[in-house]
Amino acid sequence: MQESKSVIKKPRIDELDIAKAIAIILMVMDHSGVSFRTFFWRFHMAVFFIASGFFYKESSSESIQSVSGFVFNKFRRNWIPFFVWNAVFVLLHNVLANTNIIPPGAIVSSIPAPEIYSVREIMIRIVKGALFSYKEPLIGGFWFFKILFLISCSYCIVDYLLRKIPFSKHQNRIVVQLVISVLFLAFGHACSKQHIDLHGLEYIGSYYCLYYFGIVFHNAYDRYKGFRWYIWIIILLVAFGILCWLYPRGRIGYNRNDYTSPQYLLACAISGWIMVYSASVLLNKIPVIRNLLISIGKRTVFVLILHIPVLKIVEIAEAYLYGNPVINLTTGANLRGGAILVVLYTIIGVGVPVILGIIYQKIKIIFLRKAVHLKT
Repeated sequence: MQESKSVIKKPRIDELDIAKAIAIILMVMDHSGVSFRTFFWRFHMAVFFIASGFFYKESSSESIQSVSGFVFNKFRRNWIPFFVWNAVFVLLHNVLANTNIIPPGAIVSSIPAPEIYSVREIMIRIVKGALFSYKEPLIGGFWFFKILFLISCSYCIVDYLLRKIPFSKHQNRIVVQLVISVLFLAFGHACSKQHIDLHGLEYIGSYYCLYYFGIVFHNAYDRYKGFRWYIWIIILLVAFGILCWLYPRGRIGYNRNDYTSPQYLLACAISGWIMVYSASVLLNKIPVIRNLLISIGKRTVFVLILHIPVLKIVEIAEAYLYGNPVINLTTGANLRGGAILVVLYTIIGVGVPVILGIIYQKIKIIFLRKAVHLKT
């Protein structure tokens, strides 16, 4: 019985971990102030939405029990980190605001002084965080947790409902989901043009299609996983060329639901995914780089949670090193280094959270083993 289970267990796809690692490194480079970061904006967050769809399991929508289990799992993986870390930084907000963040005489007129929260305001912000309606500035990337939770749950529920209608085979549902994705995208873009805020529904409209395409890429995996290395180089170069052509022709701000057109969003997202995935396939053939990127890819959540606070510590060190004022640490990164320092910022911004993630997971394993030992 145990042998049969091991046979049907799906192996982990290393290229997906590497692709996520590349995307999270690009995000940290963006927040580190790299000069060409606007190029990344066209696709780096789309990689995470598509990768999440890639991991979607068909069995998740088979029954109301499986749907409930799926929603609970997404709640555990998306809501809990958002709520816990938002609450931590809300509680730390006044400490950060009162610890010489803006020294006397160093205030820059374009950067407002941090607001001091009252006890009542702290509680309100924590409660709002529980509802996904507020996040502290130091966890800026956390908007992704909310949107991914809404999109993945929406897809699973829609797929469950589609099973209840005639002709509900997998292939037919994929076609219907394509139609739904197009309709959602039209809705999301209408909200984008009118700057309409519907507490996340507008993001579902815009990015539901990206999650859907992740599922399509997974369904086609057996057809392209055997491509030779030189084919992947050609694919990577073509995708990169398309992105370079698209770059000056529009804009995308995933965190603001702001993009030039639905066609532009899809072209950039899919080209970016293909480029990053092709790179991940090629890098998977280089053992040292492969192992490092897989380790990062398995801990992207730690990087997402901790990279901005880590960069803030770097910013403080940089300010003291060069005798500059430490200005408003409750906003986004204000790193002022050149190209070489940006590389160093990126290494620290990725490396420290990954190391902390490894330590956390080892401690967790130790406690779990002790708990099992006590039970036995």
